Amino acid sequence: MAGASSEKTIYTYDKRTKNKVRKSGGSAKRKAVQLGEEARVFSTVVYFNPTHGCLDGAIHVPPVSTLDAA
Repeated sequence: MAGASSEKTIYTYDKRTKNKVRKSGGSAKRKAVQLGEEARVFSTVVYFNPTHGCLDGAIHVPPVSTLDAA
């Protein structure tokens, strides 16, 4: 059974990739929340933001009524 490698892989992102995330990320988050609110369902979007080097995203959790839980 092979163990995990101690070598660290470093990715570099070009300007085109960073621009795509910058331009589309906010829209994807807004649309995920809008879908959840309008359809009254759980919705989420998560993506890696190469500019800041972290995950970013949005989530909508609909309120649970006593009828939904039964």
